[in-house]
Amino acid sequence: MPSWMNYRPVLVVAIIICFALAGFKAAEKNVIIEDDGKAVETVSTHASKVGDLLKQEGIELGPQDIVEPALDENIKDGSEVSIMRAFDVQVIVEGEKREITTCKNRVEDILAGAGIPLGENHVVRPSLKKEINEPGVIRVSRVDKEHVTIDEKIPHEVINENDANLARGSTRVKQKGADGLKRKIVEVTFVDGEETERKLVETKIVRQPRSKIVAKGTKTVNLASRGGTNLRYRKAMTAKVTAYTATGRRTATGTKPRVGTIAVDPRVIPLGTRLYVDGYGYGVAQDTGGSIVGNKIDVFMESQAAARNWGVRTKKVFVLE
Repeated sequence: MPSWMNYRPVLVVAIIICFALAGFKAAEKNVIIEDDGKAVETVSTHASKVGDLLKQEGIELGPQDIVEPALDENIKDGSEVSIMRAFDVQVIVEGEKREITTCKNRVEDILAGAGIPLGENHVVRPSLKKEINEPGVIRVSRVDKEHVTIDEKIPHEVINENDANLARGSTRVKQKGADGLKRKIVEVTFVDGEETERKLVETKIVRQPRSKIVAKGTKTVNLASRGGTNLRYRKAMTAKVTAYTATGRRTATGTKPRVGTIAVDPRVIPLGTRLYVDGYGYGVAQDTGGSIVGNKIDVFMESQAAARNWGVRTKKVFVLE
């Protein structure tokens, strides 16, 4: 028997091993793994399922991570496995905060996946088409607009007209005044129930104001004195007239009060002004008083009885030239 026959068993084993190795090598697959779009790696594997491949490579998954193809799908040479990692997003809907874990990147997909409906009055920031891939905040605000009517008064003006037929110092209302009315339409914007903006939409005049017209007398009138002499006055006014008597004190101008002494409001009638008071007679503004304010004067009487008898009267007061 030839000597090579002695090596036949060894050759048979060697051939079997070579075929086995060739078959093992043929079963090996090259697979591309993309992890959250950040790492791309080509690996060689004999794993038949996606889940086995990830386990072989020591790649751990979170409970909401998404793998494509699915973990139970078969893999073949040239397969691509993509892992989308979930991340946390805070969504504030009309002021209410919600914490969401998602694998989606586009804002509209994140909201749809969370079951958050959007109406025509909602404004979303970032915009619906914006893509995000890391923790952040999405705001969904409800924007409402309403028109509000605001009425405003238009003050009327006062027109003074000189009247030569009216005594100087006298006045007469020729036309009563009336305020006008202006109406504004304002658009008010509310974001999540709170007012954020006001914008004027329209203004219209509902009623024009009517001016008040007052005639002011310019006619000089002579007053007849007790001696028959005519005196001219430059102003006439209606005043509330009270009376007082001696208290032992001097007047505001330092004089001793006597009949003809009149207390006035210096802002209306300057001290030293010569006056004629209907029913009292002539006098001079020489004194003041705490209660003498505006068109009110206090005439001096010789006795307490005379002052009480006078009381309070409404009289015409003439400011003499």
